[in-house]
Amino acid sequence: MSLLIGMKEGEPLARLLAMMPQRPRGRVLAHEKETLFQHAAREPFETIVLHMDLVADAYPWEWIGPLRAVRPDARIVVIPSESAYDTLWLEAAQRLASEAGMEWVPLGAGTEELAAIALQGGERDREEAPSDRGIVATVWSAAAKDGATTIAGNVALTLARESPALRVGLLDLNLKNPELRVALSVPDVGRTNAALRPKLQTGALSPAELREAAVPYRKTPNLRILYGTHRRDTAADVSPEMMETLLSACRQTFDATIVDVSSFPDNAATVCAVRGADVRWLVAGNRSHSYLWSWTEWYACYWKLCGLAASDIELVCNRFDPAGESPEKAAAALGMALAAVVPNVPGGLGLRMAEEGRPLVDAAQADEFAAAVYRLASRLRVASGREPFAERETPRRRSGLVSLLSGLF
Repeated sequence: MSLLIGMKEGEPLARLLAMMPQRPRGRVLAHEKETLFQHAAREPFETIVLHMDLVADAYPWEWIGPLRAVRPDARIVVIPSESAYDTLWLEAAQRLASEAGMEWVPLGAGTEELAAIALQGGERDREEAPSDRGIVATVWSAAAKDGATTIAGNVALTLARESPALRVGLLDLNLKNPELRVALSVPDVGRTNAALRPKLQTGALSPAELREAAVPYRKTPNLRILYGTHRRDTAADVSPEMMETLLSACRQTFDATIVDVSSFPDNAATVCAVRGADVRWLVAGNRSHSYLWSWTEWYACYWKLCGLAASDIELVCNRFDPAGESPEKAAAALGMALAAVVPNVPGGLGLRMAEEGRPLVDAAQADEFAAAVYRLASRLRVASGREPFAERETPRRRSGLVSLLSGLF
């Protein structure tokens, strides 16, 4: 992708360049308005990113029209200036840019989002897929705190890292206890799924609006996360029709969407996300109070009445306990296929990684965990119609004594 960035020299530009995982082919920097137009006239850039500080001394119509005329086929992204004091001026610029077919970055967007937009490159950089509709994978726990959020977040990150051209979405739709932001140790940027509810109520949510509401994850811009809201009192406001609209938009926006929902089917998000998913992962431990008692009661009184067979769901045995039931036997008892056995990590490691702002798959002591997550991500890649990841050596499952000692230190 050939990229022209028009920004003044300084810390904002340095932060933006630092967020880019590698130097894109054909990237050119312009620190003056005249230089920007000279480069744009000479080379057929696919994407042009322009910060309005670079054209602060010009009226919007003096640069929007001419820039589009110079590069009629380019994808042009405009970053509004936060130092602008005239909101009418910004509105006029936004309207003119929209009429010229330019993209407008939301005011106050972070550096991570700017990098994601700059590298996105439009549909030309997408990995070819056999279908134009993405898949939805729903992850939920058999009992509270069985680790569905950890599985969902780390699988989504691994899938996005290993498939840079794949558009991956991660949705926190746990309306009663949204924990994804905390699990990933991401600062609150004030963007949650609550902002989309008016559009969802009218059934008018577009892929572009969903993409704008979802926040790119650090140096993995092809992973976008829609965070949950802590307004738990509004959980009942989400209707099945709203969920159908959201899932439909996800399929159009992302190649693979991973949805983290509540354990209990007492809300539309959990019920509709599970029923409407292409891949369903029930996360449970290999102790009877988790996989057997909690799940079978809910299945008998609710899920089977929704038309779901046990065989429609796959079991992810999380925090494998060597002293517990065999994961294979647990899956057989539930009538499910066994998707993966995810080992427990040394005591306190997950909490320490969250406090450091690092995903668990990056921990040096969590190689077995990362290997299991890698296999789950590969399953989603196959479900989306693509080739699986290359095989990696599978670490041996630890004995009971070794697992116990590793959990103490």
